[in-house]
Amino acid sequence: MPTAVALIRDGVVIDRMPENAAAFAIASYESILPEKRAQVAIEDLVNWAFQKSGLKPKGKMLAFNAQNGLINLSYALALYRDLALAIDDSASYFPGAPELLADLGSAGAREYLTTVTRQSSLDDWAQTHSGRVAASLCEILGSKGDFHKGEPHLRYMWEQGATVIYYVADAADEIVTAISCNGYNVVPVGFAHVITPERVAEAYARVRAFQKEPYLPRSTPEKIDPARLKLPDGQQLTAALRDSGARTVVTGSREEIMAHLRTYFLAQGALRK
Repeated sequence: MPTAVALIRDGVVIDRMPENAAAFAIASYESILPEKRAQVAIEDLVNWAFQKSGLKPKGKMLAFNAQNGLINLSYALALYRDLALAIDDSASYFPGAPELLADLGSAGAREYLTTVTRQSSLDDWAQTHSGRVAASLCEILGSKGDFHKGEPHLRYMWEQGATVIYYVADAADEIVTAISCNGYNVVPVGFAHVITPERVAEAYARVRAFQKEPYLPRSTPEKIDPARLKLPDGQQLTAALRDSGARTVVTGSREEIMAHLRTYFLAQGALRK
């Protein structure tokens, strides 16, 4: 049976969710009028980014503005794009991810990365060292017009001949989307990577250093307080993904979670021992 494996690029294959949250927080905070910045702490924006994981940056900002009305959307999105490009150049894979992708491909699986990133940017990324896993994949799918992560990407994989699609996602909203695509025989697999406050604080410091003209001077705090971050633990992540409809959930730290995902695919027969 032709098997497809679809993996969210950011947060499943590439360990950059802390960086994405930091970029969202910095871009949003910088766009707020100085006299209104006292109404929100930078840690509040980082927490918001994690709470709304799965949404595009614009969607997160719109949701935040629906409650607070503080973010200058156009300025914040321009800064976020600038930071995201810098993150692309420095982000790293989860340990074991490139090897797992190569082995799945060798076993006959059709592999796809799926992301909200613009397709043109992904095509450029695939030519860099950071995008070296492209050689193991059928395609890297991004956003282009009405074609985007979610149902359009899954429908495309189905139309390419897959009779079952394993969809590995780290956000509850993405699992819900997979469940709604019941006509494509999607098997939603939750990816519960446990992120520590210290890891987020380190990511924030690195991303803040990426800022450059015309976004200087920087008004964001130099550091964030890890104690003010509200991040889910392994049990909470697993429960949220299962409650959203994940068929199974793999969990663990950065160093161990890809090995657990490999064990799952071995049990499903998608990998050779």
